[in-house]
Amino acid sequence: CIDLTDEVFQWIVSDRLALETFMTSGDIADNKLAASMELLKKLIIEDPDIKTSPLYLRLAVATAVTHSTEVPYLYNPYKIIEPIQRYLDFKEWSSTPDYLFDVFFKVSAWHLRYVVGSWQSKEELLLTVKIIALCVL
Repeated sequence: CIDLTDEVFQWIVSDRLALETFMTSGDIADNKLAASMELLKKLIIEDPDIKTSPLYLRLAVATAVTHSTEVPYLYNPYKIIEPIQRYLDFKEWSSTPDYLFDVFFKVSAWHLRYVVGSWQSKEELLLTVKIIALCVL
């Protein structure tokens, strides 16, 4: 159940960009709207920059909507990807030159769901980035 008096929740529903980003990010698996909002709240508490950065907001919404239903690792379907760490990894990589393609910074939260929902581990994602960088150069 969502606490309607919660300060973070109040920000989500009163900030036009936050609410629009959330509402246009696509279907939430298993109708887990409350779980998605709760995860978004945890992400905002962990990283207040979400309130001032449209990229971080899209990334946080994508993470909250995607990971409101547990996302397993491909190599071990019994191990679940930790959503806050997944968000923080992509936030870090977004400020690292040449780690992510330019399109990453332009796409919607709906598109970013497919990025943060990857079943790869952090190490596998980093290896993929390095391999792509070698191929592009």
